Amino acid sequence: MSKSYDAKLILCTEACVEPDLMNKSLQAHFDCKNARELCEKLFGFEVNELSDEISALCGITKNENEEEEVKKLIKANGEVQLMYLLFRYHDILPSCVKEMGRGERTILKAFISQEIQDRAEELKKECMKAKKVDKWQKIVDVTLKLIDKLSSPLNAVADNLRRNANQWTKSR
Repeated sequence: MSKSYDAKLILCTEACVEPDLMNKSLQAHFDCKNARELCEKLFGFEVNELSDEISALCGITKNENEEEEVKKLIKANGEVQLMYLLFRYHDILPSCVKEMGRGERTILKAFISQEIQDRAEELKKECMKAKKVDKWQKIVDVTLKLIDKLSSPLNAVADNLRRNANQWTKSR
């Protein structure tokens, strides 16, 4: 037997409630030494289909397009971009960001936007100090373009936040 099939047998054995494959008297009735043997005897070739259904119910079935969809979502959705950047550079889980209030998320967007701009300026200064402008200029230009592309949705949110803050302070 293959390791994949063994894993599927274990999954079926652990997930099945009825019949109780762990029941020793049931195992003895079918002349099986353990729950995996009983699972194989009862379900036979259906083990593959059964384990696939169990996986789907548990949400662990891999959708072939899912990875591409997530990558597109990171590029297109400002909220997901924020979660990615916070996870990537600050070890903050997306679930923590989701649990935050709207105001706190808006401020985080402004922080990340500012951080992106600060990092771009630092990179530019380092390249200028190295006086390897010709060699590094292309890298800096490409990096700045990527940063602009990545931060544009966040910049819009930051601008909106600044406008709201200015209106709020003026009304006080």
